Amino acid sequence: MVALDTKVLIYACDKADPERQQIALDLVSGPGDGVLLWQVACEFVAASRKLKSQGFTNVDAWNRLADYLAIFPLILPVAGAQRLRRSPALPNIPQNSALTGNVEDTFDRSVDIEP
Repeated sequence: MVALDTKVLIYACDKADPERQQIALDLVSGPGDGVLLWQVACEFVAASRKLKSQGFTNVDAWNRLADYLAIFPLILPVAGAQRLRRSPALPNIPQNSALTGNVEDTFDRSVDIEP
């Protein structure tokens, strides 16, 4: 699983550097095993304001985010996720867990990891 970074999403929209834009577009053009983290989605909309001088509007940002979400699953924060960072050893998380599964499942399940 590969989590996309905000900068990659911004570079894919940034016409100032066509070479960098093409590299970013190549990264986001295929489904692969990428995911879009909720925080990155929020950061993308906020950071896209920097593209205003290129005519990139807030509506464009939301439309592009919708395009990204059509390709990559959105991973939402879940209860107990903060504890994952402090856990010395992470167990094998099932493929269908809230951390790796479908968005619909994220609302219904959480992964509780004891320290």
